[in-house]
Amino acid sequence: MLVPFHIFFNLSVRDMKLGGNFQLKWMGIKIASRELVPSKKEPSEIKDGGKKETEEKEESKGFNLDESKQFLQLAWKALHHLKPILTGFIHSLNLENLILRMELGFESSVDTEFLTGFLWAVAAILKPLPNLQMEVIPVFDGKSVSGDISAHINLRLFRISYEILRALSHKSVRSMLIYILRRRSSKNSGGRNGNGIFKGFKKNSGNRTT
Repeated sequence: MLVPFHIFFNLSVRDMKLGGNFQLKWMGIKIASRELVPSKKEPSEIKDGGKKETEEKEESKGFNLDESKQFLQLAWKALHHLKPILTGFIHSLNLENLILRMELGFESSVDTEFLTGFLWAVAAILKPLPNLQMEVIPVFDGKSVSGDISAHINLRLFRISYEILRALSHKSVRSMLIYILRRRSSKNSGGRNGNGIFKGFKKNSGNRTT
């Protein structure tokens, strides 16, 4: 937990199309790598006459109104104990390098000059920071919005793990998690609560004092 994870993130925008990649390394070992590309529907999915799309919509149904209210009540009670996790996550991040390059152009050259000048001012403010680099290039011969961004971030899990364990020591946080897990179990078992991972688990068990 004391050895940081290294996160490498690259994103590019060309003709309103996104692309890029993500890598996660620990002690020089690549743990995860993924291409960041928009998902495309396979031809077979189109030939099915929308059958798969209908099934996905049915599976993606969330909480109903009563369940949403119950979840919000549990989340509100647990919010005070969850805030330190977010704070710990932010403090555990260390930005090693961030490079941003943009090409901007609009139909009106006045708009291009105005926005470019504003971004140049922002880049001038960030210039003293060695790990932040920003370049903005105006394009006056047509509309163009493209750019690249790359980042290298370090993440240490010690503080985050500590805050998570401390949050789990509170009853309100445990009740919220039990509710979420019970909902997922019910959904995965086709709405039959008795067949999930909480089979035999009483509904009021999340309200017991430990």
